[in-house]
Formats: sequence, C-alpha cells, structure tokens
Amino acid sequence: MNTIMLRRLGLFAAAAGLVTTLAGCSSPDPSGNPNATAASAVLDSIAVPGAGASKTLDRIKDKGVLRAGVIAAAPFSLQDPVNSNWYGPAPDVVSALAQKLDVKVEWVVTDFDTIVAGLQADKYDIATTSLYATAERKKVVDFVNYAKAGACYVARKDDDRISSLADLNNSDVKVLVVSGSSFVTDFPKKYPEANLSAKPLPPGAGIFFSEVTSKRFDVTPIESTLAKQVAAQQPDLKILPDAETCLTNPDIPQDVGLAVRKGDDEFRELLQATATALQPVTDKSVVKYSSEAGK
Repeated sequence: MNTIMLRRLGLFAAAAGLVTTLAGCSSPDPSGNPNATAASAVLDSIAVPGAGASKTLDRIKDKGVLRAGVIAAAPFSLQDPVNSNWYGPAPDVVSALAQKLDVKVEWVVTDFDTIVAGLQADKYDIATTSLYATAERKKVVDFVNYAKAGACYVARKDDDRISSLADLNNSDVKVLVVSGSSFVTDFPKKYPEANLSAKPLPPGAGIFFSEVTSKRFDVTPIESTLAKQVAAQQPDLKILPDAETCLTNPDIPQDVGLAVRKGDDEFRELLQATATALQPVTDKSVVKYSSEAGK
C-alpha cells in the first residue's frame, strides 16, 4: 500500500486526537458554509489568475456565482437537514474557493447517473462529491483529488454463502450498486461472474441496506471509510472484508476528487491549490464525518 493511503487511513486510529470542531468558526463567508473560514489564513497565499487567463474564472467573477454540482455521499459531502447547508470535505473545498474569489456558491443537486454529463454540459463549474477518479472518468474530465477510499460490502449475517470477497464472483449472488457510480464498470472487472444490478438510490437513502435485509439483493458496496459505523449500526449485516481490514485495505481502492471540465488548466490549478491548502482540514473532516455518519 502506498504512503499516501497509509497516511490517510492512519488518521482513523487517532480520530479523537485529530478532529477539531470546524463549526466553531463564526465569521460568515460568501459561500454560506462557515467551515470554509477555518483555512482562510492559508488561502491568503494562493494567487488568483488575472482576467483572461481562465474562461471559467472570468465567468464566475462576472456572475458572482460559483456553480457546484453536488450529491450527498457521506463522509465526503453532506447536507444539514435543518438549514440545507452543504458541508464535508468536498463542499468545504468549494466553499473555500468561493470565499477566496468573494463569490457565492450555487449548489446544483444532481446524481451519479448525470454528474459527469452535467459538468460537461456546463450546468456547473465543479462536480462536488465523492467522485472516484477512475480511468474512464479521467478521459472526459480533470480531477483534483482530496482523499483515498475504496469499497467494503455488506451482506446478511445469516447468508452462509458469502464469507469472503471471492464469494462475490458468483452468478448466484445478487449484487446491487448505485447506477452511474464507478462500481458499475469497476466491479465487473474484478468479479466478472457476479450477478450485478444497478439502480438510483431512492430519495433520502444513503445505502441500499433495506434491499439487502429484505433479501431482494444479497450484497451492496459501501465506502470503506464507513465500515466501522455500518458494522455498529446494522446488527443484522456483516462487513466484507471485516471493518478493520476494510479501513486499511479496501477493495478496488481509488483516489477521490472533485472534477472540472478539461481545457481550463488555470481553473483546475487554482482548485488544486485550494484543496492542497485545506488538506489538513480535509483529513480531519473525513475522520469526523465518518464517525458521525448515520448517527
């Protein structure tokens, strides 16, 4: 495993010592996300390209709005059910950039089926969620990566047919994934005999737990970062591999990032500089929101 993955995952073991309360930042910023102010000092050193260097930046400044396509996907992007504000590692990077540019964020809710197509169609400037930087996606959009993650899988504890990852490569085991997600293409590459189905998540649902507990399907993937929380909160389900193994050695590991349209290197580099400046906050947020997911 590479050192970046080890550094990311090592944070989980020391979560209590690392997590800080970002909500304590009281100064408002134009994005509407108070977490973005946490890194305002380090953002001051980032140079913003001048007029004419980036078509995307020119339009954002002219309109006073940065458009962000967003999907709720814990622990990377979440929405407050009370005030509808978006927060978490991905929205916080976007909000920090908006603060740097002194513009507002327009959050455009989308889904995994259409988020890349919507970015290409200029419906928003940044795709903001836990978007896996797969080879297929990198052919059509550019990525600014901010985390590492992979997959674990949940199955019913009473299903004795499934006890290891090897058991997923079986046409008798029904696997359900989110349509438009990277699992649609990546899972069959590793498990070519799998009986795979894909469909959109119903409104308000984060993972297809009910599809598994009801026995309509046998297995569904989850983010590796959520393994321990799911194990604690879903007593009738088991984690494959076990939660501890999944955190340190997830299946189908990937970079997780924000996506932008190809052809505007100045904008991508500015977003990358923002994400890099926020990396310590991002690492802590992944720990924080992984431990809080589902509470």
